[in-house]
This record gives sequence, C-alpha cells and structure tokens, in this order.
Amino acid sequence: MVVYVILMNTGVHSCTRNITFYLTLCARSVVDVITKSKFFRTQVGAKYVRELARQCREEGKPLDLSGLDLRQLDLSGADFHGANLRRAYLSHANLRGADLSYADLRSTHVFYTDLRDANFLNADLRQAHMMNAVLEGANFTGADLSRANLEDADLTRARLDNAYLAGANLAGAVLREASLVDARLGHACLRAVDLWGARLQGADLSDADLRDLKGIYLLKMRDPRGHVPYANFEGGVMMIGSGSRYFTYEDALAHWGSEYSGNRLIGDRYLHELARLKADDDFKQFVASEASARSAFTTE
Repeated sequence: MVVYVILMNTGVHSCTRNITFYLTLCARSVVDVITKSKFFRTQVGAKYVRELARQCREEGKPLDLSGLDLRQLDLSGADFHGANLRRAYLSHANLRGADLSYADLRSTHVFYTDLRDANFLNADLRQAHMMNAVLEGANFTGADLSRANLEDADLTRARLDNAYLAGANLAGAVLREASLVDARLGHACLRAVDLWGARLQGADLSDADLRDLKGIYLLKMRDPRGHVPYANFEGGVMMIGSGSRYFTYEDALAHWGSEYSGNRLIGDRYLHELARLKADDDFKQFVASEASARSAFTTE
C-alpha cells in the first residue's frame, strides 16, 4: 500500500505531509482501512481530515466522512459545515468550537467527546450516540435530536431553542442555564436532569419522563389540559410551565383562572393547588435548595 511504502522509505515524521496528501487521493475503501490504524489516529488523522475538508470547500464538493473511524483526533475548530458524518466514530475526540452546522450526524458516535462551544445549527442528529459528551455552550438551535442518546451529557449553557428532541434520552444530563425556548421534548426521557436556571419558554414537555428532576418542581396534579405543570426559577423569577405554556406565577394564576378548557371542576382544583403552592412545605424546601444552588453556581 502506498502509505506504508512511504513510511519505510522516509520515516514517520518526514512523510506525514506526503501521507496526508496521498490519503486524499486514495479510494474510499483504502481510507476506511487506514483510519482504523493507531498510526492514523496518532500521526496523520487530524491533518488528513482538515486537508480533505479544505479541498472540498475549495472545489465546492460535499465533505463525506460517513462511517470513518475518527476517534481521539484533535479536530478543534474544524469546519464541517454541511458535512456527511453519518455513523462516523468520533468518541473521545476534540471538536471544541467545531462548525457542524447543517451536518448529517445521524447515528454518529460522539460519546465522551469534547464539543464545547460547537455549532450544531440545524444539524441532523437523529439517533446520535452522545453519552457523556461535553457540550457546554454548544449551539443546537433548530437541530433534530429526536431519539438521540444524551445520557449524562453536560449541556450547561447550551442553546437548544427550537430543537426537536422527541423521544431523546437525556437521563442524568446537566442543562444548567441552558436555553430550551420552544424546544420540543415530547416523550423524551428527562429523568434526573438538572434544569436549574434553564429557560423553558414555550418548551413542550408533553408525555416526557420528568421523574427526579433537579431545578424544577412538579405540581401535584395535572392542569385542565392534562399536562403536568411545573415551577422553576429563571433569573430568580418564579415561572410556571405547562405543555408549551410558560408564565410568571402571577400570570399563570390570572391566565388559567379564566380558561378551563372544558372541565371547570378540574380547573378549580388546579387553581387551588397553584394558589397554595408557595405555602407547600415540599415547595419551600425546593425554593431553599434552589437558592443554595444559585449561590454555589454563581460563585464557581
């Protein structure tokens, strides 16, 4: 194989640039084999990927990295806008600050990957494997994360506005101060998720698994439309969410006080529960824990 011939003749360090060039000329079947080698991951992998991306941009061709083994590579700041990374293996890689906007990342493996401040604008991440990924400050605006696995991922201060997360697994994930405005989380698993300080305006949590949530207090009965309402604090302001509706506590009392969606008895019971919320001992404990968490978080 041409790569190994070069290695024998010139040595590892002097031939890295040549290997990178030759890899861009190799047939895809050859590249698939080479990317699985330790040599690729330790010597030329990142350079090859960056060079291929550069050539594709210059020639106006789509970048196809689908199915490649790119584990452990340092691809920080890489430009993968619109790239095909479907079923690629990127676990334990460094993609901090990478541009993955409009990329195809379906079924991609990015667990334990550093993706801080990465841009996933309108990316397709359906069924992506993102367990334990570091996604602090990442931008998922408009991205499709349906049925993606984000278990135990760190999404602190991430932007998920208008993101589609139906059926996604976010169990144990950290979403502190994340923005989920108008996000769709129907049937998602949010068990034990930390949502302290998250923005949830217009977020749809219909039929989501909300057990053991942190940063959110679930009311003890459903609202007149059948949703499980919740209280949280956004910027120190107490908010009430239900389905896709999101109001201050005072506005929630006034809004739902005039709208019962058919069943007045349920509406009256719901308003009674809402009105007595601040006097509830469990809620008082929640408020105290939130104040403590806010103080700790702001001093970090």
